[in-house]
Amino acid sequence: MKRLVGIIIIIGLIASSFILIDRYKIESENRDVELIMDYALLEEEGQQHLLSELKEAGITSLAIEFLSLSDLKKSEKIGYYWGREVSFLNDLVADLESFADNNLYISGERRMLKELKLLFDQKVEEGELNLRDNLLVLSNFSEEVIDEEIYLDQDIIAEAKKLDLNLIPRLSYGISPLELENKLKELENLVSIIFKGDRVVGYPDQIDQVAYVLKDQKVSLGMIEPFIGHQRGISTLGEKMEFEVFRVHSGDIREFERLGIDRSIDRYFRAVNERNVRGLYLKPFLEEEDTLSFVSGLSERLKGGRYRLERANAFRPIYRNALFEVLISLALLAPLYLILARFHNKLRILIFLVPLAALAVYLLLGPRILLEAIALGGAIVYPLFTLAYLIDKVKGGYTIAKAYRLFWEGSLITLAGGLLLFSLLSNLGYILQIYHFRGVKVSFLLPLIFGLIYYLNLFYGGWRELSVSVNGFLEKHLLWRDLFIGLILAFGGLIYLTRTGNYPIIAASGVEIRIRDLLEKLFVIRPRFKTFLIGHPLLLIGVGLSLRDKKYLWVLLLGLIGQITILNTFSHLHTPLRVSLIRTFIELIIGSTIGILVLKLLDNAKIK
Repeated sequence: MKRLVGIIIIIGLIASSFILIDRYKIESENRDVELIMDYALLEEEGQQHLLSELKEAGITSLAIEFLSLSDLKKSEKIGYYWGREVSFLNDLVADLESFADNNLYISGERRMLKELKLLFDQKVEEGELNLRDNLLVLSNFSEEVIDEEIYLDQDIIAEAKKLDLNLIPRLSYGISPLELENKLKELENLVSIIFKGDRVVGYPDQIDQVAYVLKDQKVSLGMIEPFIGHQRGISTLGEKMEFEVFRVHSGDIREFERLGIDRSIDRYFRAVNERNVRGLYLKPFLEEEDTLSFVSGLSERLKGGRYRLERANAFRPIYRNALFEVLISLALLAPLYLILARFHNKLRILIFLVPLAALAVYLLLGPRILLEAIALGGAIVYPLFTLAYLIDKVKGGYTIAKAYRLFWEGSLITLAGGLLLFSLLSNLGYILQIYHFRGVKVSFLLPLIFGLIYYLNLFYGGWRELSVSVNGFLEKHLLWRDLFIGLILAFGGLIYLTRTGNYPIIAASGVEIRIRDLLEKLFVIRPRFKTFLIGHPLLLIGVGLSLRDKKYLWVLLLGLIGQITILNTFSHLHTPLRVSLIRTFIELIIGSTIGILVLKLLDNAKIK
């Protein structure tokens, strides 16, 4: 049966290689990165005169906003007042035209007022607009009219066209799909849009129409990374647009001022290099020199990483095949048969319930959730498979070379599981984080729990003996020592779980961040602490000690942390394949080196 499982895994890896190669190709081919400057903030900081210098420094696009009447008033381009605010003049000046309470009176340059009249003409009936010299009168409008985003500054458009800068409109929730279409038509050669605010236009009931408008206008969607700012409806819209989407990284001005130029450049480059971001939304620093240094430094960093400063493009679809998905799924779950047999021979029959469970998930939740469930199963099974393999192999005498070889054999088994998982869920929905792989926390915890049960069953020689021991422990009087040890273990488990996944609950400390920056400078792709400092060294040490004496098998259980993290690395489906592979091998090499050094120290101390 072991041979059959091995054959199934090899076939699955062959099938996954076609998907992995195609994914590597699309990630390698799409090297265009768009540098987008927020024009409104640039103007707010009084740095709009830097546009030509920013273009030379590497900016490719401007993010522009449709302005409301209140925006225009703040920038002193117009003035306005309601009739009721000045109606008292009717009684003071005899020959003055009466001011109607509900009329809005707008003053400004005639060119500006003409443009506003044309825009409002599209929204109101004939006779409700009146342009007189330098005064535009709006009748029968609600007070919300002053906050409606309607005006696009033609001077900005002309300047952008002269500098050959792309324009990316920022539109807020609240307009209809028809209004969206009209606004998009105001811009020539428009290819992308980034919505602003906490929800997209059309949310929640008109997303289908918005998707149709964007596809009809051949406009791609810039999707801000969810941990930066989640926009309600963005995932549904991206899916409806058939993933004609590119990921966008941004941040807060105050945060960049705190980070400084160099670390801000590192942050943006990391987003491109490690998370498949292709749109970088930039904001000016407070000082002009810092803004220019930041943009030019980021441009050089991107070019040094072999990226091109061009318009962002959506990734093309990854090659998928239903037969390949079946073969990969079988390869992910095949080791489950051997694992169940290790717990108890009679449990092997449970493997035949897997097809029934898969059918139920498929019918109730759909094919995507089924694939996620299979991937989660693989993330739990493969670390246990590695543990069982190593426990079988730690015999026949100890040498460092043998311990090193077994460490790599076990780690490559886990890596095979990671590649199978990665290929099974390699589609644009996960790359763009429109879909999210559920169960990251579970995949960190369950392998350790099942691994502990497996070890205890092995240590006590069977379920009956283990049951007797557990009952005896539960009947034992609680000692302060036991309580203290339990609290330490609980605290360690809490730290372990809260520092895992895409959104850790406990943030990294300042010292840890500085060490991370150092590791990133040394290796470009930063290895994870718990993997190369804890998990991998412990696994190699556990193998070495267990080759001497089986009483040290418990150390292998602690070493599972590194193997679990390998699966977790490949569960970050938005991360490029190249990055996940490089990070994994860096961690394995450093971790095994540390493990060998410790084993040598133990050899010198004659630990037996």
